[in-house]
Amino acid sequence: GSAVLGGAATGLDTVSVSGTTALNGGVVTSTGTQTYSGAVTLGADTALTGSTVSFGNTLAGGMNSLSVTGSAVLGGAATGLDTVSVSGMAALNGGVVTSTGTQTYSGAVTLGTDTVLTGSTVSFGNTLAGGTNSLAVTGNAVLGGAATGLDTVSVSGTTALNGGVVTSTGTQTYSGAVTLDQDTLLTSLGSGDIRLNGGAVGNQALTVSTAGVTRLAGGISVGSVTTDEGGTVQLAGTISTTGGQTYGETVMIAGGMTSLVSTGGGALVLRGGVDGSGSISLATSGNLTVQGNSGAGGALESFEAAGARVDVGGIQTTADLSLDATELLVLQGASYQAGGKLSLNPTTRSVSSGRASIVKPAGDLKIEADELWIGAGHKMVVSQGSLEIHAEKAVLGDLAASTALSLNVGQLQVRARDAGDFTNAGLKDVGASIVSPKISFTGVLSLSGDSVAGKKVYLNTGAGGVSGRNNLAGARGAEVAVNARVSAQFNSLDADGAVLQPLALKAVFNTSGSVSTDPAALPFVFPGFPSQVRQFDLVNWNLGYRDEMVERVNGVWVFRSLGLNGRWNALSDVFSNQGRDPRDFIEL
Repeated sequence: GSAVLGGAATGLDTVSVSGTTALNGGVVTSTGTQTYSGAVTLGADTALTGSTVSFGNTLAGGMNSLSVTGSAVLGGAATGLDTVSVSGMAALNGGVVTSTGTQTYSGAVTLGTDTVLTGSTVSFGNTLAGGTNSLAVTGNAVLGGAATGLDTVSVSGTTALNGGVVTSTGTQTYSGAVTLDQDTLLTSLGSGDIRLNGGAVGNQALTVSTAGVTRLAGGISVGSVTTDEGGTVQLAGTISTTGGQTYGETVMIAGGMTSLVSTGGGALVLRGGVDGSGSISLATSGNLTVQGNSGAGGALESFEAAGARVDVGGIQTTADLSLDATELLVLQGASYQAGGKLSLNPTTRSVSSGRASIVKPAGDLKIEADELWIGAGHKMVVSQGSLEIHAEKAVLGDLAASTALSLNVGQLQVRARDAGDFTNAGLKDVGASIVSPKISFTGVLSLSGDSVAGKKVYLNTGAGGVSGRNNLAGARGAEVAVNARVSAQFNSLDADGAVLQPLALKAVFNTSGSVSTDPAALPFVFPGFPSQVRQFDLVNWNLGYRDEMVERVNGVWVFRSLGLNGRWNALSDVFSNQGRDPRDFIEL
């Protein structure tokens, strides 16, 4: 039947009530189980102690607290409570627990049905087994152990993910701020969306795995971020990590500025490119990689990327596009379009390095922008392809393309510059170079405002390979010199795979008579030079030198070469009669 406990009930072995129960005395203590099969009402703050306390029906709290020392089974909805605490295991089978204050489940929790928990803070101190049911927390949540086997998860307030694992078949939605106490993996096995709408903090690794949508918004500041290859990633606001960030899917942004920053120099890797209608900024002192095309599904507003080595696919923006690499900028895409200013390595670079700083490893490259800007001291090389530039204005430095170079620019400024001693290569550089078998210009060609008067811009091409070139103007004493040579071959990467070596030149000379170095430099004459045709390669050739030529002077072959860099193949055979290294005869 029914029972009314008006006072404390203590020293019991077991308790069993088949009907309704009014717990008005505040205390029931047993060594064994307590079973309340009918509806239960609390008339005061209540502490129940037993091995297992089972409620088979509804529990009406009357704005009182419920404390269970032992395990608990809530078989019906538990409502109107002040606070709830269970020291042992808890089976939440009633679907609803409502309190004005906290709910604390210290032991392992199982869900017997879809469950809604409402309280100021709902804390799980141990594992949570979902039983393929949904969990909704209205209020804050603390997940102290792994939460697995859930259908869906939603938390309206803040969430402390202290257990390291949350697994569901459906969606996971965290509306408030999330804190990480350890490396954390959020997984949806059924392609459900996983959304962190209120940000996340904690110097721990955050990994999200789903074939649905991963959304990171509200300010993310964690140790690292990793998402898998399925679905899409929606990013908003600032995602800051001390370590790296890797996004396996296409990154989608919507309005405003999205910033991805690694404060500790971790690698930023976006394997699916970027799309959306907003702007994105990527920054790290480490390496940065954006695979695939960005802005292809609707042009981005702006795109900024800065790192040590920066590898990016094709990019399209309606406003500005800026790519800045302190070591090497690798353009993997075929096309880069900006509705505003397109800046490639805008930070000034020392000319003390003979290596290219902007490279297109293979294939044609097309650049379209309102204004194109390449920073002072930078060298741009397109290997196994052509370079085509369309812009209203452009400020350029050293350029090279293996097949053709077309500058369709209304106002073209070239950075004539001081000579630099490329100490790593041992060669001498006396100005900017534009190198290709075919070079075509449109518009007005002039020196950039920061160019030094009296310095040269060299057009390195085959005889007759320059078309449409206007006279250079704008700096006193400046001039354009044309080197008649054909760029026949491009090398690829350094042995470490990091730096493209610009050009290789194959030359065939019909050598007969004597050989000499430039008499003005090293006046040596070597008689008896072989008369047959000799062939040699100049490989790993860099950009930006004085005229290199071989000419017959008064019956003596003279090598004039300031700045030919690298190894010489088969040239020693040319000089075999002299028994000397060829570099003894050529000024390097």
